[in-house]
Amino acid sequence: MTAETTEEEIRAAIPKLMEMATELTRNKFSDEYLFFLSAINDKQPDLIERLQQQKRNNDRREPKKLQEVIPELIAIFNDLYDINLTIYKATKKATIIEISYYAKSQLEEAYRETVSAQPPMLHCKVALPPWLGGKNELFDINWQHNVL
Repeated sequence: MTAETTEEEIRAAIPKLMEMATELTRNKFSDEYLFFLSAINDKQPDLIERLQQQKRNNDRREPKKLQEVIPELIAIFNDLYDINLTIYKATKKATIIEISYYAKSQLEEAYRETVSAQPPMLHCKVALPPWLGGKNELFDINWQHNVL
C-alpha cells in the first residue's frame, strides 16, 4: 500500500469485509457506506472500559463519505502501521465502517525502527460477540451497541 493507492485498496477491501459480515451475521446491509477514522489506543489496560470509551467517542462522530476520510488518512500515512476496517453499525439506510489505525509512533522504539520504512498493513475484521464461544451461529452485527 502506498499513499497513492490507499483509497483504491480500501475500496477493494470493502467487498471482502461485507462478505465476511454477511457470512457471520443475520443482518441485511445497506450499499450506502459511510466512514470515520479512529486511532487504536491500547494503552488503557481495562478492555471493557476501553470499548465503552471507544463507543462514546464513535457515537459523537459524524460519518462521512470515503472520499472525505481519505485525505485525513493520507495526512498521517507515514505514521501508519496497521489499518483495520470494521463495521461499526449497520442500519437500513447505511453501513458505517470504522477505519481504525495503529500508529508507528505508538510502537516500542526498537520495533518501530525495524518497521519504519514498511507500508501499513490493511485488515478486515468482524467483531465476534463473546457469548458465541466457538458456536457456529449467526449474530447481530450491532451487538456491541447493546451490551456495553
